[in-house]
Amino acid sequence: MKVREMLVELYRKARTDVRYKPQPYARWDAEYARNLSASFGVKITLRAGRSKRRGGTLAIITEAGRRAGEPATVRYEITIYENQPGNLEHEIAHYIQFAVFGRECLMDRKNYSIEEIRAEYTAYILSMMTGNNSREARSVPYIRRYMRDAGVDSHSLIPDLEARVAEFLRHGIMPPKYSPIVQAPRFRYVRCGRRLRHVFEMGGKGAFQCFRCGQEVHGLLVRMYGEPAPIVA
Repeated sequence: MKVREMLVELYRKARTDVRYKPQPYARWDAEYARNLSASFGVKITLRAGRSKRRGGTLAIITEAGRRAGEPATVRYEITIYENQPGNLEHEIAHYIQFAVFGRECLMDRKNYSIEEIRAEYTAYILSMMTGNNSREARSVPYIRRYMRDAGVDSHSLIPDLEARVAEFLRHGIMPPKYSPIVQAPRFRYVRCGRRLRHVFEMGGKGAFQCFRCGQEVHGLLVRMYGEPAPIVA
């Protein structure tokens, strides 16, 4: 299915009252995140279960020199709070808009909604291209949420979406086919026995296991250490 066909189909579903079950979670793929970090030149932190935030955020940090006349430098940092297929691609789509294309998103209600729709469409398209079909359960309600404030026709977004998808694919890094796992939306520290708390140790394949009771969780905290590559202007 072409990008245009996927766009129109998703827009049609968002205009209906279709309800979806929550999207399943997946194990972190830290190697994939490291490759994106090095290729796009952006710091990426995968963090789950330790924040009230959902999805992810893109931080645009401007650093001005202390001396007068020094140009300001801008760096970008992506933090993903929930390990769902497409969340990282959603934030990368924002990054492409600001850092790669050099376009600014005005923070009024309409323009912010349009930018969120564009980013979510990009995440949906990339997820569907790699077989992560569960992204539809998040994309449809998400786009439906912003459609009213955006007030745009879906066809007007096609050129920009095709450009973002092409820029992502240009780096030659495709999202992996995630295997869904059963995981609570947020991990909570609870009692392990009457007086003891869980103590987790790193296990295999990105899992953390309590050495007291054997309970296993995924994605507590995986951080991309090291200096990011130069920002793509």
